[in-house]
Amino acid sequence: MAKILIVEDDHTMAEHLSIYLTGAGHNIVGLTDNGKSAIDMTSELMPDLIIMDIILKDAMDGIEAAEVIRSTHNKPVLYLTGNNEKAQFARAMSTEPFAYLLKPFKEEELILTVEMALYRHELETRAKRSERHLREAQAIGSIGSWEWDIINDTLHWSDQIYRIFGTEPQSFDATYEAFLSFIKPGDRQAVEDAVNAAINNVEQYNIEHRIIRPDGQEFWVHERAKVMFNEEGNAILMVGSVHDITDRKRDQETIEKLAYMDVVSGMPNRNMFYDRLKRALARVTRYDKGLAVLLIDLDGFKAVNDTFGHLVGDHLLAEVGKVLKNSIRETDTAARIGGDEFCIILPGVMSK
Repeated sequence: MAKILIVEDDHTMAEHLSIYLTGAGHNIVGLTDNGKSAIDMTSELMPDLIIMDIILKDAMDGIEAAEVIRSTHNKPVLYLTGNNEKAQFARAMSTEPFAYLLKPFKEEELILTVEMALYRHELETRAKRSERHLREAQAIGSIGSWEWDIINDTLHWSDQIYRIFGTEPQSFDATYEAFLSFIKPGDRQAVEDAVNAAINNVEQYNIEHRIIRPDGQEFWVHERAKVMFNEEGNAILMVGSVHDITDRKRDQETIEKLAYMDVVSGMPNRNMFYDRLKRALARVTRYDKGLAVLLIDLDGFKAVNDTFGHLVGDHLLAEVGKVLKNSIRETDTAARIGGDEFCIILPGVMSK
């Protein structure tokens, strides 16, 4: 059960929000209609999520209040507004919100957006905690370290690197070429370029890349190294470290996916739909191609939810999503934009 603070200048709307979210199992810890009070209540109550209207009662609007809350308490904010102006949207995005919901909205859309915001914040917190643990591990020397004798082409790995790479010392040739053999083919050139730049004293060796273990598993690593030079300025030794950053990368990918994917149907959400539509319109303007947009909603969907419950309703939405995705071309985009509403972008369709 999440603790939620509602910041809304329309008292009727605030009460409706409170009823909806309480019914979904959340705890409404406070209601306010102005920015200053929202900041004070966040400090006092430490909610898990702030639902923030942008137009508030006092001189401070919701975006200004959200920026203060983000910088001082790192609490997730979900914007709830009836204004979709681009300038306001850009200001809101600068505060790094966890969701942006336009009024009017449906109850189920609100509940799902809240759940997504809470989940994204949990993932981000976990990713930051993982990064902190990595820094702590580095401080106590538990990170894999390596040393490459460039002149003799001999490579020494610590035990931790062997564990990261999923291999044993007796199976490793201990040369630069043997190290390169672990790198995913698509990343190998970037690693070689980074090594050459460090050896030629162009820039430091600092790179993230993928490796393929002998068992076929793919992992992300972050490498840093320092190059030693002799009196003639020739590189003779590289000393570096390896971090396994696979979990962080996966969390980042999940967060990015949640920002543009609908968690119920597995389809692109409203954000991705508008992004794809903007690009499609730009192509129409540039190449004088046709474009069609289809709006689809489900008749009687509310009755399904009311009769069988939201879990069955969500399953129905997922099945509709599968049907739509299987019915379009690769160049088309099918998205769920909210509630029981779906949209399809069909580029290249000319009117007759």
